[in-house]
Amino acid sequence: MIFKKKNKNIIRVVHYDGLKGFNQDYPCTIEEKEDVFEIKKIKPEMTVTLPKNKIVKIDYLRDNEFMQKYHNTLGTNDKKHYLVIIYNSDENSEKQIVFWGTSFEAIKFSKLKYKYNGNVDNYTL
Repeated sequence: MIFKKKNKNIIRVVHYDGLKGFNQDYPCTIEEKEDVFEIKKIKPEMTVTLPKNKIVKIDYLRDNEFMQKYHNTLGTNDKKHYLVIIYNSDENSEKQIVFWGTSFEAIKFSKLKYKYNGNVDNYTL
């Protein structure tokens, strides 16, 4: 087969922070599967699985917004977009994984943000 069909559920990103064994500014992919996100580091290959039911919310920010919110400084790269995945760890504390990408990936980041803007269980007021 000469042409391989692209998987539309895979987003090519660059790891920024939050994953052990992944260097900062190192390329990886995020694949959205039925009940998990599969995050793969490229060379040497390493896979991290994040169950979707642990995701609290996903945020998408431009460089300036991200740097102001998380580092209290001004961003310098208008072409960089950040994806912040906030999840509940096994210790039941909120943790985050941060990736960045270009404006091409930003469209996919935006879709994820609106898809996972918070898992809210049923409750009574």
